[in-house]
Amino acid sequence: MPDPPEHSDESIETLQGGTTPTSGAGGKTTAPSIVHGQTELAADSARYSVGEEIARGGMGAVIEAEETSLERTVAMKVMLSPTTNARARFIREATVLARLEHPNIVPIHELGTDEQGRLFYTMKKVEGATLQAVIKGLKRGDTETVAEWSLDHLLSVYRKVCDAIAFAHSRGIIHRDLKPDNIMLGSFGEVLVMDWGLAKLMDEEEPELPAGIEDNTSEVPGRSGSLTLDGAVIGSPQYMPPEQAVGRVDEIDERSDVFSLGGILYAILTLRPPVPNGSVSEVLEMVKSGGITPPSDLWTTEVGRAGQGPADAPDKRGNDLPHCPGGRVPKALSAVTMQAMAFAREERYAEVTDLAAEIFAYQSGYATSAEHAGALGQFWKLVMRHRGMTATAAVLLVVIGYLWLNFTIDLRAEKENALAEADNAEIA
Repeated sequence: MPDPPEHSDESIETLQGGTTPTSGAGGKTTAPSIVHGQTELAADSARYSVGEEIARGGMGAVIEAEETSLERTVAMKVMLSPTTNARARFIREATVLARLEHPNIVPIHELGTDEQGRLFYTMKKVEGATLQAVIKGLKRGDTETVAEWSLDHLLSVYRKVCDAIAFAHSRGIIHRDLKPDNIMLGSFGEVLVMDWGLAKLMDEEEPELPAGIEDNTSEVPGRSGSLTLDGAVIGSPQYMPPEQAVGRVDEIDERSDVFSLGGILYAILTLRPPVPNGSVSEVLEMVKSGGITPPSDLWTTEVGRAGQGPADAPDKRGNDLPHCPGGRVPKALSAVTMQAMAFAREERYAEVTDLAAEIFAYQSGYATSAEHAGALGQFWKLVMRHRGMTATAAVLLVVIGYLWLNFTIDLRAEKENALAEADNAEIA
């Protein structure tokens, strides 16, 4: 199956990464304008020394800044839109982050206003790359990326993302914009879930949104279904659940994030989004129809787990999936992905912890509940789980069998010799 067209990773609510700093004359990196053509941020100059821009979206820009009092580098997000709604959302994002103190959620330092009254907040600056950047590197076949990011490594990262979202749910917060672009992978093993600007607080009511999106949002030239919409339907279409795609706010709950986490798992396995690229309206229609192709059906051959036997047909994919064992999507993980992304909410995992437990089961060599493994499959996983003990037992059986065979042969020879001696004695 040919690869779908490359999709844009632009996000209206991007926090860090994914945006190339502007280059000035001679290729020198400069700090671009932050607000409406102005060249300098008027944040408290005595407290912050502003550096270059890291990322920019429709609602905010993120710049590098030096906090002079503590001599540390931070990421500073600055509100770009002056509207009342944008201001409320900006403050909401900062307060949500303040409620989510977790090792896998970016920590916020301060919320304030600059000398011109513009809102900003500072947070930890993460050195590294987004999960989307890693996925792109694997898809390109980049040697260093392939060497570092095996499927098992990616699954361990994924479980940390699940931990973060499970914690947020325990605090009554739904992310609503989970995608590979919003997961930062630090240079020293950090895994941080970013961009909480669209988060829903379960203890607060939100108005019902009309289905569809505003014309000026849906037809932005050059943008695809991976951007974060800022119209009636909010989120990233290629990773959003059906109930979010039709704007049914009252139906959005923990299982909505489970769906998006399933979409991230889909991208990890296949190196592509669960919904093919297209215009925003086309992507939304595909999401609402629930027509997502299982990862195990994207190509002609699949196996359940590395080492479980030969494929049913010749592999025609080459190195399309260099991070997967044997270059194939494991069927067990494909089943987990599709259960997480079930069209009906009640058919998905009820909680993120249930999804994380499935990933842990797979990594530990156990059957997942989604794959419905039979007795034979369970037995095979038991064997694969205890390969060392199984190999040792097999060697012992061979040795015991060999000794028993020799013993039997010697015993028979002794018996035959005794009979021959008795016959000779009678003759004599």
